[in-house]
Order: sequence, then C-alpha cells, then structure tokens
Amino acid sequence: MGENNLATWQSSELPINNGAEFGGQLAHAIRDYVERKLAPLRIAVAQLEAKNARLEGALESHRSIRYMGVYRDGAEYSEGSLCTRDGSLFHANRTTRASPGDGSADWTLCVKKGRDGKDGAPR
Repeated sequence: MGENNLATWQSSELPINNGAEFGGQLAHAIRDYVERKLAPLRIAVAQLEAKNARLEGALESHRSIRYMGVYRDGAEYSEGSLCTRDGSLFHANRTTRASPGDGSADWTLCVKKGRDGKDGAPR
C-alpha cells in the first residue's frame, strides 16, 4: 500500500470504496458513542427534575403564612393556613374541613386564648 501517508495513496489503495457510505457509517458510530455517553446524564437530569418538582411542591405550601380570618364552619383550609376560633390561633397541618380545637390532628394550636382582662381605665 505504499507509505503511511494519506497524500501518497492512490484512490484505488484507500480502504474506503464509497466516501458517502463511509461518512454514513462514521456518523452512525459517532451518534452511538455520544448516545452511550449521554444516557447516564439524561437519567440523572430526569431524576433531578423529578426531585426538584417534589421539593417545589412541598415548598409551595410553606412559602408564606396565610391568615384566613375567623374560622368558618364547613370551609376548606389548605395546609399552612392560620385561623382563629374562640380567641385561639390554629395552624392547618394539612388541607382540611375539620374544626380546629376539636381534637383533630389536622390542626395545631399556635396561641391559646388568654384570660379576659379586668374592666377599667387604662393606666
């Protein structure tokens, strides 16, 4: 085959008979190689995106304090909501229609009602 220099080879000596065919084979080999290298990265990205979505969902319910006013019987309170009932402040532990202060695990007492003050003029 002559020297090891491509410039000195005759076209009949080249191991490639069809340049288009070789180009197609080379492109296919490169694509397969890149796909094999990217596959674990794609899996890792998908897992991170799923984890991020879960964390954003959990964070959404804890982004701010939402005071909903005085408790209204039958109303739905979303997780993280605050409301007052009978002078006490309650936090909704999950979305609920249960009444706060009735022993439901859906609510946590935040501030208990204090005693009534004495009547009289301010000092």
